[in-house]
Amino acid sequence: MGLLDGLEDVGYEDLCRLYTTPFATMTYGAVPRTFGQLRGAHGQSVPSFSGQAVETNRFGLSQDVLQRNFRMLEHCVRSLDAFCPGAVISRNGSVVWKDVPPHVVTDGFLDPYAPASNARWTHPGLVAEYVRLCVEAGELGKWTVRLVSSMAATQTADIAGHPIGPVTRSSASDRTAEEGILKVRRLYSPADESTDLDEDQYAAALAATRARAADRWRGEADKAPMPSHPTGAAVRAVRRPDQPLLLIYPIVPPPSAVESFNVPIVGFAVSFPRSRMAERQM
Repeated sequence: MGLLDGLEDVGYEDLCRLYTTPFATMTYGAVPRTFGQLRGAHGQSVPSFSGQAVETNRFGLSQDVLQRNFRMLEHCVRSLDAFCPGAVISRNGSVVWKDVPPHVVTDGFLDPYAPASNARWTHPGLVAEYVRLCVEAGELGKWTVRLVSSMAATQTADIAGHPIGPVTRSSASDRTAEEGILKVRRLYSPADESTDLDEDQYAAALAATRARAADRWRGEADKAPMPSHPTGAAVRAVRRPDQPLLLIYPIVPPPSAVESFNVPIVGFAVSFPRSRMAERQM
């Protein structure tokens, strides 16, 4: 899995060069902000995802893992529909549920999700524990869940009665078939992260994005290209503490590694607002 920390929003002139050891990188992850630690209910260390986005970018391709995650997704979607019927987005077929209780996300999706064998610091179980800590503090109480469908899909997958067009993601490795793992550079589309914002939030995030872009050009602000969409960091900065977003992506398995398209790969991304609880503890 990958952890995004807003570095995509920083100009090269602002980047710091950090030196570390292979052991520290393996243990803590490569992104500095993953070093923030919280204390879990049983005394275990739980990484803070305050104001960050988490996404899966490595996927096991065994039929057992594919089938297990697909069955889990179908069960989760049925639970979501039982809570409130999902709204279908006409332009692409995506399905959206709003004001979802956090236990549906943690117990029904994150806990049973089977990650790639080498998922470390952003393991879905750790993400679930972080969510529970925030819920105890009165945060992350109302989720928006979006089951993403692609208009470009050549075939659909029936997911608990919803016809969904799986997305296509290119492999970042030439050894997908041999390794049995699909690695992608980026799972989610940045535009998807802002789909649940209200008009005022979107306008504020876009204004912050454009102001930062202009600041990079300093004395040549009139020449700065104006972004048409807010960055992920700007989106997360305007989220309310009770406004997390779960994006679920069915993905077409690579034909080189899977003999036939039976079920899609299940990937996900979470956009977290800033947490006052987490920031007090760190």
